Amino acid sequence: VMDLRRVKRKVHMGKPIYDPAKLTQNHTKADAIETLEGIKSGRKVGSVIIVDSFEENHVVGIVTPRDTKGDDPMDAPLSKIMSSAITDSIDISMEEAESILRNKLRKKQLPLVDDKGRCAGLITLQDIDLMKHSPNAAIDSKSRLLVAVALGLGDLIDRAEALYPEQPDIFVLDIAHGGMQKHLNAIRYLKQKY
Repeated sequence: VMDLRRVKRKVHMGKPIYDPAKLTQNHTKADAIETLEGIKSGRKVGSVIIVDSFEENHVVGIVTPRDTKGDDPMDAPLSKIMSSAITDSIDISMEEAESILRNKLRKKQLPLVDDKGRCAGLITLQDIDLMKHSPNAAIDSKSRLLVAVALGLGDLIDRAEALYPEQPDIFVLDIAHGGMQKHLNAIRYLKQKY
């Protein structure tokens, strides 16, 4: 489950991350470290976008692992340790985003906002570089890598139920010979349930 989550949520192949990690400026350094390390979510991230409030969702800064390395106490508010964030439109092209990140900002992350200035996503140099390196990668409609997961007959139901919430693209039934009735029943079960 963790490997599937890591691939589906982390790799965006040159497109924005539409659900970036966010905290408010009133959260603490400890909250930021917990979010960056994925302690509760199981989703390790390279940056946390800081917003004025979750309701208003306006970008006020960004926190990266570098920002958490200082001597500030663990209960220091993020407003004290965050870096300023330069934002751009969610409609920015990948070429423009890359140019801004490499030449203008010299940073790895660019928060994206909608026409009302609310956080709408994040684009990273890592994702742009992955897309350049693998331009023919199989991706879904959100530019995430397609992921197939293998299921055996012994743990079919439990494993499928555990993996399905992480949005695998394909279930593959791992069998040596496909003519047995129990294999056909397993395929029918997967088709009906998922």
